[in-house]
Amino acid sequence: MSQKMSATTIVNIGAAGIALALVGYGLVTTFVLDGPAPGCMANYARTATFDLTSSNGGPLSLIELQARAGNGERNIVENARIVPVSDGPAPAALEIKLGLPERATGSDATGVLFKWWPMAGDRASAACLRYSVYMPDDFDFATGGSLPGLIGGDVARQGSDAKSGFEFSTRWQHGGTVGFVLKAPEVQPHGPTRFDNFVTTLPRGRWISMEQEIQLDQPGANDGVLRVWLDGRLVVNQNALDFRKDGDLSIDGVHANVGFVVGPRKLPQGQAGTLMLSPIELAWK
Repeated sequence: MSQKMSATTIVNIGAAGIALALVGYGLVTTFVLDGPAPGCMANYARTATFDLTSSNGGPLSLIELQARAGNGERNIVENARIVPVSDGPAPAALEIKLGLPERATGSDATGVLFKWWPMAGDRASAACLRYSVYMPDDFDFATGGSLPGLIGGDVARQGSDAKSGFEFSTRWQHGGTVGFVLKAPEVQPHGPTRFDNFVTTLPRGRWISMEQEIQLDQPGANDGVLRVWLDGRLVVNQNALDFRKDGDLSIDGVHANVGFVVGPRKLPQGQAGTLMLSPIELAWK
């Protein structure tokens, strides 16, 4: 996975932001695959959009992306660009190169990494994240990879060295089957909880919506909630999770670690290693 991360954040709060975007382990998990689910965004009043348009309504340039990136952004300028789309959920998308360039060198970095924290100071205890991803017909799933997820606490700031907090990520395996990983070190003495019922394959050649909801537990109550929808279909529904021992832990925002998992297989090049993300939407309370 690449090691440069972008916080290109254009935050539009509420309906005005959405309108502008339109203009320009050991836990029991239930997988439900036989009916549509409504998702979670409608249950939240406070919203923000990681918009891809500038104040004049046009797409952000790479210079604007870089200028608006926060500390810790990685590889946005090298591996991302904003492109117009005619068949997506929004008029523009973030195109990300996950693989190697055609003439790769040993110094080439792949994928992008950025954090987006629009609810800073709100101490959110519940949040809903939504975005769509497009993988072309010839996309090579390689050895697997990851997509954006919700994050909070020390994990958001200290990464793998954190002793508390949580990070939830969407992962795909070789062949495109999808699963999910919850890392909450303070309440997971045996390591992350892995939802590895890889029964759904990410489609190629069309947009697929991703939606995830986390409701933090009351410390010690074992009542945290985690839900995931793919294309409006509820695929994870967990209602007895521990995220924290300390009631001060809150949801900070989005951790977008988008790229291939480094493995023995050579990474794909060109279009076979490129995907698109729609503007990320986040809601919380």
